[in-house]
Amino acid sequence: AGSTCHDNASHMQCHIVPEFGARRPADLSVPILREWLRRKRGEVAPYTCRNIHTTLVAFLDMAIGEGWMKGPNPAREAAVRSELPEGRPLAGRSQKLRVPVEHAQQLISSPLVPPERRVRYVVDLTTGCRNGELSGARIRDVRLDAPTPSISIERALVLRHKKGHAQIGDTKTAASVRVQPLHPAAVEALRWWLADGWEYFTGRLPTPDAPLFPSRRGGFWRPKSADLARRDLDRVGAPIKVDGFPLTFHALRRSFITWLAAAGVPEDVRARLMGHVAESVGDRHYNDADIALLASHVAKISLVWSRVQEGDWSSCVKPMPDRNRGTKPTRALKTKAG
Repeated sequence: AGSTCHDNASHMQCHIVPEFGARRPADLSVPILREWLRRKRGEVAPYTCRNIHTTLVAFLDMAIGEGWMKGPNPAREAAVRSELPEGRPLAGRSQKLRVPVEHAQQLISSPLVPPERRVRYVVDLTTGCRNGELSGARIRDVRLDAPTPSISIERALVLRHKKGHAQIGDTKTAASVRVQPLHPAAVEALRWWLADGWEYFTGRLPTPDAPLFPSRRGGFWRPKSADLARRDLDRVGAPIKVDGFPLTFHALRRSFITWLAAAGVPEDVRARLMGHVAESVGDRHYNDADIALLASHVAKISLVWSRVQEGDWSSCVKPMPDRNRGTKPTRALKTKAG
């Protein structure tokens, strides 16, 4: 994956080469690596320390394969692994970072929040989709008129892609490819968005292959969602920190699973809705008929969509003219903006 290549390169350049660049791979011993990990534990976060070690393990495996050194790989020795810190997230990435339902309701209903972000928030808060999954979704992926309204998660907009920055690619895991039922509030929001809001925001007519949540030019993009979410929470008077740590966009995903758990939704159902790998083969293969059952659990989240008023657009930047059709306003602009 592009992100793996990026992380491995960063670990080598910032941590491994500065420490061992003057040594031959064969010179690395268990005592040397143990002492190095003891120092690293005090310099970087626990997961970062473990990831740096994983990169070193992979590099030395390749060095053995190339004949630069003889095995066994010293980084794989139990004595070295015993120096690794326990894998735990920093407080700023812990399960504490989630949004209460009442603050989420303010986020999706306040006229102080731009309508295009209100729609995105209500979809994310009631589906638990990752930021990249929402950024890579197309209009054709949404089925609002199906017996059970849903959205297909088939791909993601990957920031660190092998082909460059912010490219359409695979989802984080194979289990992340799923059909996600839509909450009634999300259905209402998307009906308005696809009927009027999308065109008003971009100044263009939507097409089936267009991004569900586009940039103002109508293309795929990944906004700085964490910054925007904190800004919007601050606008509505909701806290943007928990125990001194700033809320992340991923906190919206954590909020979704927290609300499901509070509503008594079984753990296996929560795993399906989050796109996690199922423990059994039976859990990994389920029929479309199950979507209705999943939807009934999602509907337990007590969020309500508030209709967007014309004045709500005053908090947004004015729509851009469609360069393909000159500066003539579209149908939606004529009716809504006069």
